[in-house]
Formats: sequence, C-alpha cells, structure tokens
Amino acid sequence: MLSKERHQTATGPVDRHAPNERLDYNRPAQGICALLHLWHRRRRVEDRDKLLRTVARHDQAAAVAIAAAHERIRDADPRLIKAAVRIAFTCCRWRWEPHDEDAATREAYEEEKAGKDVASVAAEVAWLDGGPEPTWPELPEETPSFSRQPRATVSPNGEHIDLKSDGASLRRRSREAIVHANDQELSRWLSLLNVEGCARPGWYLEIIESYAPWSARINGHGYSADAELSQTPNDWNNQFYVLVSSALMDAADYQFLSLLQPIIELPDSSFCDVAETVIHAADVHYFNEPDRPSARASALRQKMVARAIELNRWSWDRRKGELGIDIETGPMIGMLLMNLHSPFSGAKTYLVPAVFDRVDPLLETLRPMMPGGPTAFIAICTMNTLNVAPTARHLDFLLNAVETWLEVTNGDRSMWHELGIGRKVTEWLNEAAVDDPSLYGRSHPARSSIDAILGRLVSFGVSEAHELEVRIQTEANSQTPH
Repeated sequence: MLSKERHQTATGPVDRHAPNERLDYNRPAQGICALLHLWHRRRRVEDRDKLLRTVARHDQAAAVAIAAAHERIRDADPRLIKAAVRIAFTCCRWRWEPHDEDAATREAYEEEKAGKDVASVAAEVAWLDGGPEPTWPELPEETPSFSRQPRATVSPNGEHIDLKSDGASLRRRSREAIVHANDQELSRWLSLLNVEGCARPGWYLEIIESYAPWSARINGHGYSADAELSQTPNDWNNQFYVLVSSALMDAADYQFLSLLQPIIELPDSSFCDVAETVIHAADVHYFNEPDRPSARASALRQKMVARAIELNRWSWDRRKGELGIDIETGPMIGMLLMNLHSPFSGAKTYLVPAVFDRVDPLLETLRPMMPGGPTAFIAICTMNTLNVAPTARHLDFLLNAVETWLEVTNGDRSMWHELGIGRKVTEWLNEAAVDDPSLYGRSHPARSSIDAILGRLVSFGVSEAHELEVRIQTEANSQTPH
C-alpha cells in the first residue's frame, strides 16, 4: 500500500509558540484527554460542554487531546468533533497591531474576540442539545505577501491587469491593525479528518465548500504566474488539499472542474506547492483501492501535466549537461512521475510492485512531459517508476521516451553516465525480456528500435548496453538455422 505520509516531522519541547503535537509531553492536553475519557464513560452533558470550552484555549491543547482520543469520540458522539473543529475556525486567529497602538484599543479587540469565542461554544452546545446547526464561520480576509511582487492581477475572465507600486497604500496598511487566521493551528484541526485508516466524515465537503476560495486567495490566486509568496501556508496546504484531493476523486464532472480550476490558476510557485499534495493524495486513493476506476485519476493527472508544462521554469533554456532540478518545481514534477524528491536524497518512486499493475492508464498522461522541461530529472524519475516492475506492456512507452531523450540531449553523454540512465534503460530491457522472451527475436516489431537505442548507448560508452547488445546477437545467432 502507498503511505499517506510524505514528510517526516520532528517534535520539540512544549512551548507557547509551537504546541507539541504529542500527548506524552503536553500536560494541558493530558488533562483534556482525561476529561474526554471521563465524558466517554459517564456521558454527562456537563463534561461534554467543558470539553468544547477547552477548544477555545490559546494553547490548542484540545487538538492534541482529541487527536489521541478521536476513536472514543466517534464511538460516543461523532458530532463532537465537527463542533470542535467549527469552534476552532472561529477562535484560531491572531491580530497584528502597530507598536504605538493604545492599550484600550487592544483590550477592546481582546474582549470582542473572547465574546465571539464564547458565543461559538454556546452555539455548538445548543446544536448538540437539539437546536439548529451553526454555519461555518468566515475566516478573515487575507492579502498575500510576496517575496517576488507579481506583475499583474488576473481577472475572472483571464484578463491581466498591470499592478503599480503604491507606496502610500503600503504605508497606510502598515499602520493598521490586521486580524489573521492562524492557518498553522487550523491545520491541526483539519488533520483530525486525515487520519490514516479512519473513514473521513461526509462533512469534510462542507469545509471545502466554505474555505476553498479563502484557501486559493492565501495561495495567491488572482495574481500573475510570476508571483511568489513570502511565506507559503504549508501546514494548511498539506491538510486542506488532501481533503480537496479526496473530493476531486469522487466528485461529479462539473464539481471536479470547479474544484480543480482555482488550483490550476494559482501562480507557478503556489501551484507547485499545492499540486504536490493533491497528486500524492489522489495516488493514495487510486493505488490503494483496487476497485476504483482509473478515469478520474487519469483526468486529474492529465490536467496537472498540462499545467506543469506551462510553468515558466519548464521552458527555461538549460545548459548542455545540466542534470539538476530547482527546488520549486522538482517535488511537483517528481510527484507527477510518481516519485518523491528531496534535494538531499534525490528522487525515489513511491510505487511498489503490489500496486504497479494499475499504473498503465497514468503512464499515458505523462507522454507530453517527455520532450521538454528538465530532461535529466524527468528521465531519472521515469526510469525509477518503470523499473518497479519491468513489463513488456510498457515497451512502447519506454522506447518513445528514450528516443525522445536521445534527441533532446543531442549527443550529450552526461545524463546517460552520471545519472545512470543508460544502465537503467538496459536493466529494464533485461527484465522485460523475462516477461516476454520474444523481445529480442528478429521478428519482434520493436527490434529495430531496440537495436538503434542500444547502439546509441554503446556509442556513449554505456558498458551494460554493450553487454546486452552482445547477448542479443549471440541469442539471435543461436536461433539462426545453419
């Protein structure tokens, strides 16, 4: 099975800036967890209401406690998790204020926020007691901050409107207090819906419907492709877009397009960040569910590939022999090719032989990637994937890819040697011949292409290609009647 985890995280000591996500060392969370177990055993309304009030705490210890005891909560009353998440979306916000703001203004805001937090808890208590269900709260409007200022905004009809620097507006905003949603804390609550091995509640679609436009805005939606955020909301993206990916895999066609379009329209840098999460989460669904049809997974990858080859960096003029990949596009391009990429450990496919039979429809969507972009990186990721379980079924895809790379590299030996692409191609042909012994036969329709590719690799000095060429010739001679 494919794992849902893409990143390993480390936990540090508990402090007010980074609440520990482990229950072991978080005493407030331990106390709340004890209250949860008490409520589960006695089912007293008073205990339940106390639990909901802990969600409004500033340290977010309730998120840690509920994550540890979510199975018991679902067993007793799964509505409690929904109520807690909705309270969190009201409470998890912070306010930036100018240094010279008077204390009275600050206190007035704190008092107003406390009142809204209390009202949010009261509304959820009333719902659990049989009253009307509250709506999902609106999050504060966010204006993205950019490390690279975009040249233009993009209107809903696709028109680019040039941006002009407005120093007076910037100075005015710098003197005004601003309320922000705490997307890092909110991501902790969203993670309750992304627990591996647990069925996702149907109301996750309400969260997507309520916050997809806000999420797109904080990722720079509406700005030109060159816009780069000064601070990417990674924690939020890693949780929210897992939910979006799940919805994309099951939505009706019109909903699929409406969910996907804002992602496609993100600036290049933000698209790469979000697409990496969406693609991997979709693959977890597709490869781990053998009865799931391939049509939606293929359609999603096809759309993502089409957007990827429009990236500004995709069309960069690369120096001859350049083998690297930039850290912005590398993880996303690797993910399209079913690889995890790290600048330290390189690229490695996340597919395993047990699920590899389902890869065929997805390979066809990758053909447009073969001729362009960072050729060396595309080649290594493609061969990583194909070599999971070499099969003659993929011969046409492999030959087309290798012939394309040979044409693009135009006699440059670098990637065939330094990255071992020549060796990997030869290994694939060796293994595929086990699957189909006729592969090396003179009458095989692809024999001339195989010979031509091996000849080019031999001319580059790939020793494995020479050995295979000799072996094929020897076998052919032994089959020739004397």
